[in-house]
Amino acid sequence: MPASAKKASGPSSGTPAGSLSLPVLPSDRTCTTHEVKPSKNATRRAIVLILVHLFIVAHVIQWLITGMTLSPVEPSESMETLREGAVNTGFVFFVAALVSTLIFGRFFCGWACHVVALQDLSSHIMKKFRFRPKPWRTRLLVFMPVFLGLYMFVWPVFHRDVLTPYYPTVAGWFGLSKDMPIWMGRSAPLHGFSTAFVVNDFWATFPPWYIAVPFLIACSLGCVYFLGAKGFCTYACPYGGFFGPIDRVSIGRIVVNDNCEQCGHCTAVCTSNVRVHEEVHEYGAVVNPGCMKCLDCVSVCPKNALSFSFAKPAVLTKAKNTELRKQRRQRRSHLYDLSMTEELVFGAMFFAYLFAFRGMFNLVPLLMAGGTSAIATFLTWKLWQAARTQNVRLHRWQLRKRGRFTSSGVVFCGIVLLVAMSAVWSGFIKYHRWQFNLIDASLAVPAETVFAAGYTPSNDVQTHATRAIRHASLSAPFADGGIGWAYRGGERVRLAWMYCVNAEFDRAEQLLAQVALHDNADMELVESILHVMRARGASDTERQQMLARVGEANPNLLQLQVLLAQIDARAGKRDAAVQRLRHVLQDPASDISSVGPAAEVLAQLGEVDEVISLLEAKLQSSPKQAEYEFMLGMLYSSKQQIEPALSHFENAAQLAPENPLMLTTLADVLEATGNISRAEMLRKQVRELTIQHNTHEDSNNR
Repeated sequence: MPASAKKASGPSSGTPAGSLSLPVLPSDRTCTTHEVKPSKNATRRAIVLILVHLFIVAHVIQWLITGMTLSPVEPSESMETLREGAVNTGFVFFVAALVSTLIFGRFFCGWACHVVALQDLSSHIMKKFRFRPKPWRTRLLVFMPVFLGLYMFVWPVFHRDVLTPYYPTVAGWFGLSKDMPIWMGRSAPLHGFSTAFVVNDFWATFPPWYIAVPFLIACSLGCVYFLGAKGFCTYACPYGGFFGPIDRVSIGRIVVNDNCEQCGHCTAVCTSNVRVHEEVHEYGAVVNPGCMKCLDCVSVCPKNALSFSFAKPAVLTKAKNTELRKQRRQRRSHLYDLSMTEELVFGAMFFAYLFAFRGMFNLVPLLMAGGTSAIATFLTWKLWQAARTQNVRLHRWQLRKRGRFTSSGVVFCGIVLLVAMSAVWSGFIKYHRWQFNLIDASLAVPAETVFAAGYTPSNDVQTHATRAIRHASLSAPFADGGIGWAYRGGERVRLAWMYCVNAEFDRAEQLLAQVALHDNADMELVESILHVMRARGASDTERQQMLARVGEANPNLLQLQVLLAQIDARAGKRDAAVQRLRHVLQDPASDISSVGPAAEVLAQLGEVDEVISLLEAKLQSSPKQAEYEFMLGMLYSSKQQIEPALSHFENAAQLAPENPLMLTTLADVLEATGNISRAEMLRKQVRELTIQHNTHEDSNNR
C-alpha cells in the first residue's frame, strides 16, 4: 500500500481511539459554516402539537362526562358526509385544511396532524439513541396515498353519481347487459344533506382501543423505523393524497435568496426527507409536495437564505438551469432503492397486502391497513434484496454477510415470512367470504318460495347455493370448524339463509339459534327462526321451547317477552304471564312497540287498574306520548270513567292532530257526553284528512 494511502487510512493524532479518520475530498462549495444548529421551530411546533393532543383528550373527556359532544374533528368523518349527506365537523375541518393548503401549503400536516406528531416523536426518540433511519426512496410507491385518497373519498361519489346511473347506457353501446355486475357493488341514492355536528357516541366511527393503539404504533414508530421520517405520510396517508397534489399548486413556498452557500444544513434537519439544498439551488424554491412547512430549514440556515413566502406554484416553477437539472436527474436515479421493474412488482404487492390486511378480524381500518401494507411491502423487498445480494443491512442489523445469512438475518427472514403468511391467511379468508357475498347477492329466491310446503331447489339454485356454502365453510370461524375469524353482524344469518335456499333447514336452524342465544337477537331474527322451524316440520311444542330459550337469553327483547306472556297465559300460567308483562311495562327502555301489546294482554288478564298505574308512570317519565294517552283513554272508557277518559283522549288528539283514529274516538266520546257541535267539527276534520290522504296517494300512483 502506498505510504500516502496508509497515512490517509490510519488514525491521526487528533482522532479518538477506535475511530478512523477518512480522507476529505475536495469540493467546489464555498460554505463557511460547518456545525448544524438546532431548529428553533422544532420546539414551537412541538408545543403546538402537544396542544392538539390536549384538545383531543379534552374532547373525549367532555363526551364521557356529558354523553354528547361535537362530532370527531377527523378528516375521515368526511366519508359520512359524501356517502350519507350528513355534514359533520370532520368534513368542515377537512375542507378548511384543503383550502388552507391551497393558499399556504401543507402547514396543516406539519403543525396540526396528530399522526405527524407521533412520527416526529418517534424520530426524536430514535435520534436520542443515535439512530436515524434511512428513508425508503421509490418512484411509484409514493403515489399510494393518492390512490387511497381517491378510493376513500372520490370513488363512493363516482360510483353513486356516475357509474350507477350511466352504466346501463354505456353498457348498451357495447351490447353488454345493462345490469351492473354484482362485484361492482351498489350505491344508495343521496336524498339531500343534513347536519350532524353533535353526536352521542363519539367513538362510533373509531376502532376499539386494542386496535387503535397498535394502529398508532404501526403508523408512527413502525413506519418511521422501516420507511424513514414521516414514512406513513409518504406511503399510506389518504389525506396526504390530496394535500400533496394541492401543495403543487399552492402559492405558499419555502424560497431562497442569493445568500445560499449550499451548505446542506436545511436538508440535514428536514424531517420530510426533502433534499432542500438541491431544490432551492435548482428551482429557487422547494417544489417537493412532501414539504410540510415545518420551517426547520428556515430556522437553521446560517445565512438566513431561506424563508416562507408567497411565490409561483411549484407546478409552474421551472428549473433555473436545464443542464443542471439533467445532471441532477441522472444522479437522482441512483438514489432510488428499487428498479422500475421492482417498483411495479412491489407496487402490486402493496395492493395485495392492502386487500389482505384491511378488515382483518373485522377490525382493521383502511388507514391501519395502509400503514401495515407499506411496512410489509418494505420488509418483503428487503427479504428479496437479501436473497440476491451478498451483503445486506437493515439499519444497524447485518442480515447477510459475504453471501451467508447472519443470526439477525435468520430472525428477520422468519419475521417476514410470518407477516407474509398472515397476509396469505387473511387474504384467503377475505377472498372466500367475498365470493360467498357475491353469490348471496346474486341468488334471488323469494322467501315465500323457500318456506312453501314441499320446497325443492332447482339444479341451478342448488349448484350456486352449494358453492356459496363451500366458500363459507372454507372461511368459517375456528369455532365452526374453519380457519377464519369470527363472523360479523349478519354474516351467520346470511349463511343460514343459504342453507334454507339449499333446503337444509336443520343446519339453518342451528346457525340462527347460535345467533339468537349468544348475540343480541331481535324480533326479525325470532320470526326467521320460527319460519325455518315450520319449514322443517317442527311441532308447536318445539317452537315454544325455542322461544323460551331465546327469551331467557335475551330478557331485554321486550316484544318477545310479550309473546312469551301470551303463550304462558294460554297455557294457564297466569302468574308467569303477569310477571313478564310487568317487566315490560316497567322497563325504562320499553316503547310503544312493546308497551302497547303488553298493556293490552295485561288488561285482558283483568289487571286494568295496574295497567293504568303503569301507563301513568310511563307518562311521567316520557311525557307527550300520544299513544300512551290514547291507551289510557281506552282503559278509563272500559271502566266507564268518562271524565279521565275524555281528558286523555283530548291530550292524544292534541299531540297527534292528524291521526284519524284518535280524532274519531274523541268525537264519539264528545258526542256521548252531549258535545255534538265539537264532535261534528272533529268528524269534518277527519273527512278532510281522508281526502288529503287519498289525493296524495293518487298523485303517487300516477
